[in-house]
Amino acid sequence: MDTRIVIPLGVLDHFKYGGLGRLTPEVEYDGQSLIILTPQITSIHAKPLSNPIGNLEHQRETILSALDFAFSGL
Repeated sequence: MDTRIVIPLGVLDHFKYGGLGRLTPEVEYDGQSLIILTPQITSIHAKPLSNPIGNLEHQRETILSALDFAFSGL
């Protein structure tokens, strides 16, 4: 199976009460405030990801912290 695990992003302005702290951290990308929707982690086929428009590699520690919190509560 050629799949990848992904975490969706949401536009922060669309969330009335903002994020849920470490579980759904806020990040900036291309001048836009986004929220990482960690509880919605899923897998998808790799093909739609073949032409990325960017990445959040610079937010690696933030993303790993959110995943750690989701899986272990730490």
